[in-house]
Amino acid sequence: MKHSFVPLASMAILAMVCAASAPASAGELERIEGAHKDKKKDRASSSSSSSGSSSSSSSDGGGDFLGNLIGGMISAMINAQTRSGTEDDAAAARSHALAMESYTEDRSSAYADLSGPDSRMRRYGELSLSAFSTLTPSVRALDTQMNVFLSALTLHGAVTRYYEPDTQNVQTLDLLRLQIGFNLLHNLVKNAELHVTGGVLGMHGNDWTTGGGARTELRLYPFRPFSLDCVGDATFFPHGPPLIEAQVLPGVTFARLDLRLGASMLYQVDQTPIIGPRVQVGIRF
Repeated sequence: MKHSFVPLASMAILAMVCAASAPASAGELERIEGAHKDKKKDRASSSSSSSGSSSSSSSDGGGDFLGNLIGGMISAMINAQTRSGTEDDAAAARSHALAMESYTEDRSSAYADLSGPDSRMRRYGELSLSAFSTLTPSVRALDTQMNVFLSALTLHGAVTRYYEPDTQNVQTLDLLRLQIGFNLLHNLVKNAELHVTGGVLGMHGNDWTTGGGARTELRLYPFRPFSLDCVGDATFFPHGPPLIEAQVLPGVTFARLDLRLGASMLYQVDQTPIIGPRVQVGIRF
């Protein structure tokens, strides 16, 4: 483990040094946040009192949008669980669970057979920390993620802070996520996990903006000790285009520890894609 960690850490340090020396383009985060402002509400606030009703109806429309989106996702997940809730499926779900270790006895498997001789512990959750730094424009990010696994059910929460250190006044953009979904490959593919979740997001720069989103995370364990984590996030707001986040993180896994180094992207229509290396450390429990 020690010899494998050294080159991984060296690559991460080199990537961060290269990113830190790249030219800056200030205001990217502020432009992303500004794309989701209610333009009608802004115009109404500077006009006569007759425009007050227009502002109120705009706000109500945003609430309806978010409520319908969240309600639709919850309803779809409940219906999917109901359709798959036969006695055979329930028995299979009870007999298998995500394993604490993805590699044991020289074989790759993300799952432990709870009713068999498999000695691996059941995985109930995991906590990860990661750092992100772009090549250009100059944007950094830190995030904390928590996953909780209850049979095939997946709960996901994350707090991400993007910031621009080279702006005159440091601009920050915080993203707070809370999602629920399923591991769709629950014991169907031994060396893979596919978590599809949906829920709410709060974005804070100068103001708070709420939205709803969906997340897909595919994890592969091809052979010891390597892993591949591919993540796609799409967040939809009442106003403005979707916000897209993507990560491709190859790495290594040792018992309860995951070490990953790859690429990450933050993209929104009519904005410069924010792309750079990301390093992540995760612990399973």
